[in-house]
This record gives sequence, structure tokens and C-alpha cells, in this order.
Amino acid sequence: MEKNELHFESCPIDATPPELDTLVYEILYRDWQVAREPQECWYEREQGGQFITARDGNGALLGALRLMPLTVDDGLRRLQVRQVLVDARLRKGGIGRALMEQAEEMARAQGVQELWLNAREPAWGFYEALAYRYISGVWLSKLTKIPHRTMSKKL
Repeated sequence: MEKNELHFESCPIDATPPELDTLVYEILYRDWQVAREPQECWYEREQGGQFITARDGNGALLGALRLMPLTVDDGLRRLQVRQVLVDARLRKGGIGRALMEQAEEMARAQGVQELWLNAREPAWGFYEALAYRYISGVWLSKLTKIPHRTMSKKL
């Protein structure tokens, strides 16, 4: 799907629609035997975070990513990207790339100098193709037991 066919919206973390909560769980947690309830065990709602959603022309939710609040470390303005997800039926169609490009554009407009994320092993190649570089060794998620690495990109 072409980026110009997508409609992007920003949604505060404390006002996410139920369809988004469901998509987050189904894509990122269900297959790893993480219990759906209680939701607080897999879904932290940190203050100040927001989702960027991608919808089609009919308003159907296709994917989303989460941006955490801005941090400043050593004078460098950083944002963390979390929970990048695309409807499983639509993967490899450019939606994930379009979401990441949208996040980068928004971050640059806010004066952010670096984006960073904790990438699951199956997504390492995706982020490498977007010029994200490894800044940590491999570690296991406590929740899903999936190997992760921290990656970043200077903007």
C-alpha cells in the first residue's frame, strides 16, 4: 500500500480505542502465550505516550506504533518507538515502513535527534533496512522470552 493511501492519526495513550488495544495484543502477545487478562500485565500505559495509527480510506485500522515521551540525555533529544504492528494479513505491504517514516517526520518536526527501540529478533532486518543500528547485545524479553536488541537511528 502506498504511503499516500494511508491516513495517519495521533492518539494519546490514555484514549486508545478498543480495536487498537485488541490489535496490539493479537499481534505482539497472543502467540507467545501471554494471558489477555489482566491487561495491565502486558500493556503499560506510561503517561505522555501516544500511538500513531495508519488507516485506510474507509477508516479501517491497518497498523500502529507507539511513541514514548521525549527524553533528553547528554543534551540529545530522544524518542522511544514501541509496539510497531501491522495487521498480519497486510504485512510486507509497506505499512510498517510508512508508519516508521511518519514517526521520523513527526520526531524531526519536534527537534528530536534520535529514535531508539527494542526490536524483536524477527524484525531486526526490517529495522536494519530503515538504517537503525544495534546499540546492545541480545537479551530476552521477560514477558515473551523473545530475543531482542536495542537499536537506534540518528535523525
